[in-house]
Amino acid sequence: MFNVNTDVDVSLSGQRVGFEIVIRITKGLVMSSSAQYLQAPISSHIAEALVVLHGIRFALNSGLLPFLVESDALNVVNLIRFGCSPDVDVGIVVRKILEVRNAFLDPLIFFASRKSNLVAHSLAKMVLSIEEDLFWLMSIPPYLELLVMGDALRSTWAIWEIQQKLLEAFLE
Repeated sequence: MFNVNTDVDVSLSGQRVGFEIVIRITKGLVMSSSAQYLQAPISSHIAEALVVLHGIRFALNSGLLPFLVESDALNVVNLIRFGCSPDVDVGIVVRKILEVRNAFLDPLIFFASRKSNLVAHSLAKMVLSIEEDLFWLMSIPPYLELLVMGDALRSTWAIWEIQQKLLEAFLE
């Protein structure tokens, strides 16, 4: 199972947006990543929905199946899960996500706190400063490698803790 982590960063002026996608094997090896720049006056709400759509398409185009999507935008995750939006602009994007999602294996979409999405968030900051689209296959920018290793260690530690609790419960 692949994790598609998405994040977005909107400049203070609201005129520039950075879309970030990191696809990896459950908090470990990065399979593919992208940082895309958009010069457009859109809200962070719409930008968060757009990056989820881009993330789903990026995973499909990369052939990294099956996958789940993680976003730190709880409002967007809920709109996708419950399938409705009173806001016309974001509603159009949510409907497109649902169309794509339903056509391809119906990937799960989850909320993930920014703390657990640091790699994608760091890419967001970078793309706004360089103003170009970047793509990596089986790698990420070197300055993000420590964050990926930290995620892997936290994930390994969490698995170990769960195993210990299961063992303790079994031995009781």
